[in-house]
Amino acid sequence: MEIGTTKNAISLKSKIITGLFFGFITTLGVALLDFALGDPKDIIRYVFGFAFTSIFFGIFFPYVMSKNAGISSGQLQNKMKPTLDPNEIIKVSGPAILFKDSDAYNGEMFLTNEKFIFTSANLGNQSILDYNSINNITSKESWANAGSKLKITTNDNTHYNFLVNDPTDWINNINKLRKSN
Repeated sequence: MEIGTTKNAISLKSKIITGLFFGFITTLGVALLDFALGDPKDIIRYVFGFAFTSIFFGIFFPYVMSKNAGISSGQLQNKMKPTLDPNEIIKVSGPAILFKDSDAYNGEMFLTNEKFIFTSANLGNQSILDYNSINNITSKESWANAGSKLKITTNDNTHYNFLVNDPTDWINNINKLRKSN
């Protein structure tokens, strides 16, 4: 089972509005610059610039970015597979960001039948917590970030702060696996 991995598709209406907005802003900027320099151009140049910029930012740019994001995330997925014991099975997985000191690390959280694992291509290793070492789990909605914060406190008072989608699902699954161990 995966938590927080559904991708929101951008609607055609949003793409058209975004394209028109950036086309207008870019054309207005170019026109104002031309007038400020005392060299106004023919209106056809501005219409063509508006149309080209609108199409580029509304259709072409989102298409290219979605294709590249799929390639790079697929490459990262292969690097972030955790090292498991022979009898260990991944029960739940999903994307997360670990906040450590003043740094943030993109990665993936895994709940196995034996332990909690966070892997990150940036960290170069994986953080492993045995379910028995987890003392407390809390969540906090975050308006400044795209998700919600999940705070895990261990028995030795070490804090792990994550940014995840659906923190309630993570808490429920961690608590269920803690009880079964």
